[in-house]
Amino acid sequence: MASKTFGGVLSIYDSAYKVIGGLLDVTWPSYKADEPLDVTSHSSASGVREYEAAGTKDHTDFSFECNDLPSDTGQVAVLAGIGASYKFKFVSAAGTTEYINAIIISFSPGPQPVNGKATRVCTAKATGVNPTS
Repeated sequence: MASKTFGGVLSIYDSAYKVIGGLLDVTWPSYKADEPLDVTSHSSASGVREYEAAGTKDHTDFSFECNDLPSDTGQVAVLAGIGASYKFKFVSAAGTTEYINAIIISFSPGPQPVNGKATRVCTAKATGVNPTS
């Protein structure tokens, strides 16, 4: 049976953890290896390209979408934190907890449909090793 996702909670640490209200979708970052280094030379065997691992890892992007709640303390902290690094905590519906440090890149208004609701979309760049708490 697949894991249920309804009920996840995302928080930002700004002197204390503040829950980000109205959370809709979260794309949590993962590690990925940097592109391998091309080390091909004129003496490479049979003229076949050679590569070595770069030795570094990077994160995929981190993003979330939420209902636009201008007075929500979590959303206020995200908006005020654009350009700075913060710790984020995600508690899944299954109760697993994950943490990341991320630089907030943007917290933009989402689509504003004629008949619908206002949302916001945050994009952030995870940085460094994921904290354990």
